[in-house]
Formats: sequence, C-alpha cells, structure tokens
Amino acid sequence: MGRRRRTQSAAAAPAGGRQTQPRERTCRALRCGLACALALALGGCSFARDPVPSAAFDGRYVGARLSAPADACGPVAPRAAVVATVRGGALTLRLFGPGTEVAGTVGAGGTLRASGIWRTDGGFPFVTVLHGHIDDGTLSGTASNLGCVTLLTLHRARHRLDRAGQPRSFPMASR
Repeated sequence: MGRRRRTQSAAAAPAGGRQTQPRERTCRALRCGLACALALALGGCSFARDPVPSAAFDGRYVGARLSAPADACGPVAPRAAVVATVRGGALTLRLFGPGTEVAGTVGAGGTLRASGIWRTDGGFPFVTVLHGHIDDGTLSGTASNLGCVTLLTLHRARHRLDRAGQPRSFPMASR
C-alpha cells in the first residue's frame, strides 16, 4: 500500500508552516514595485536621444546644486558647489562627490542630456539622468533618479581651457 499524502487548506496551515504571511507578501510587492520602477527608469533612458555634440558651448561652468528631499538623496549636503566641463560638446560633471560622475552631450541649440550610475553605501545602484539647457552662459538643469531631484544653476567661467580641459594659466605681466 502506498503512503497517503496529507493535505491542508491554506487557512488550516500552522503558523510556522509555508503559508505566506501578509508581511512577506507586502515586502515582495514592494521589491517587485521597486524593480519595475528601476526597469522603467532604465527603459526611459534608452528611448531618449542625446543631442549631437557641438563645441559651441565648450568651457567650464561653476555654480551650485540644490538636492531634495534629504531622505531620498542620501548622506549628501542639500547645497553644494558643482563644476561642469564641456569639451567638444561632451559634458562631464561630478554631481555629489567622488564616484558620482555624470557624462553626456551638449547640442548646437544648448540642449544637454547626461546620465550616470553609481552604487549607494548599501550597494543599491543609483541611475541619475540630467536634462537641461545652456543659454547666455548659464547651464541650468534637473538631475533626477527614483526619488532625489537635484537642480543645477552653473555659470560659465571666464577663462579658457587647454586641450586637457584644464584652465589655462596666463603668464604674469613683468614689472
């Protein structure tokens, strides 16, 4: 004679059994929602087109950023100085500090788009996308990820850059 399997309904399952608890279902739903939001953010980035690079806006731009809300942006100061460099239409910008570089292009009309990806202290990837414009020597834009929004207002520095993208040093006038 074969052994008979014992079956129980989900309602009659013991508390320590394999029944999915409401808290576990909520956590799974949150993880699934977060994964979907990340997939949508990455998918949205793939459909946006970068402007064709233009050297018309080459230079160094210096200014400030304002990031909010504080709990979504992590352990960074809400306000800080930022420097962006445009060379041959290619934009590079360190948004929050070392390891948080954003790279992209600036088009002939001044439209810019850049993105960057880095890991938080907890190992979670941050995908940040910057959209903006350069007009009358002012670079303004909005960088955002899944929760943190950073506003940028940078002004073109007056000195020129050498081939390496560094400020040129001018010889002192002799007396």
